[in-house]
Amino acid sequence: MPERIVLSRARGFRLPPNTMVVSRPKPLSNPFRVYEHCKGKNGDWGVENLGRLHEPMGHGWTRAGAHQFAVDRYRELVDEVYPAGGTARWVLALTIVEHDFIACWCPLDLPCHTDVLKEIGEEALR
Repeated sequence: MPERIVLSRARGFRLPPNTMVVSRPKPLSNPFRVYEHCKGKNGDWGVENLGRLHEPMGHGWTRAGAHQFAVDRYRELVDEVYPAGGTARWVLALTIVEHDFIACWCPLDLPCHTDVLKEIGEEALR
């Protein structure tokens, strides 16, 4: 199974070989963007659908809550486009497991759509 890593613009950062990058604008990126709606003591985080001309999907979550909402919507989208038991889902799963790393900008301590992709890859190994 690929290991999740965080992309960085820091000087000297290099992607490890055999890394699958799933950040925007890649095909497997998450079209549901998490953003900070209002700055404050506890913050106010929102989610918008970039696939629908930045359609707001709501706000008022904690940062982790907004990430989880975006991941849940991504899971629904992937299940719709790559239905379980279908050939496309199998090909996607095999593509995922052939990589050593999977990379996105999300911090490791927050939910990320890479978790959904890793679950799909694990389906192929069962």
